[in-house]
Amino acid sequence: MLDKLAQEQRKLSKKTKGSKNKEKQRRKVAKIHQKIADQRKDFLHKTSTRLVKESQFDCFCIEDLSLQGMKKLWGRKVSDLGWHMFTSMLNYKAMREGKIFKKIGRFEASSQICHCCGHRQKMPLDVRVYECPECGIIIDRDLNAAINIRNFALRDIMKNTDGTSGINACGVGSSGEHDTNCVRETTDIEARKSSDCTRCKEEHLKITPFKV
Repeated sequence: MLDKLAQEQRKLSKKTKGSKNKEKQRRKVAKIHQKIADQRKDFLHKTSTRLVKESQFDCFCIEDLSLQGMKKLWGRKVSDLGWHMFTSMLNYKAMREGKIFKKIGRFEASSQICHCCGHRQKMPLDVRVYECPECGIIIDRDLNAAINIRNFALRDIMKNTDGTSGINACGVGSSGEHDTNCVRETTDIEARKSSDCTRCKEEHLKITPFKV
């Protein structure tokens, strides 16, 4: 569809200004733009609905991305993703279903911190695997960031709850029973350094970064 749009826009640029043919071509280009927008919106609606209604998750944690900075690096394809529209849909649909939607700050170092021991190191964009010199864990960069985003969000949620009801870090609800998809939050760096990294390696397999 994008190839067709580019082709029709080239035709539009060659039409005589003010002519009926130019106006006709302009409307044709506008229809293609509208079709692309409708397809994007339809996909985002279906994806957000599937995540909220068909999944077993009670909490959705995302990072507040700097879209303007990403556009400078990757251009138009960032806009084509419709990330802001998707997060807005996910937010109101989660609230409608009584689920939690949490967005962490963009300055949280989710990619630089080892989710297992808390060690922090620089991670240029071309480095796709996180290798921790402290605990020795080797993990995909995006997966490590996803686990940290989850932990940051759960930390903030716990600060705003009394710990007696609702969701908490270890998946214990008001009934006192553990959820089958129990997750562990480790916010204290020293506690994480003394934790068993073998367990961390098992737990991180349960987390998969969502890609639109």
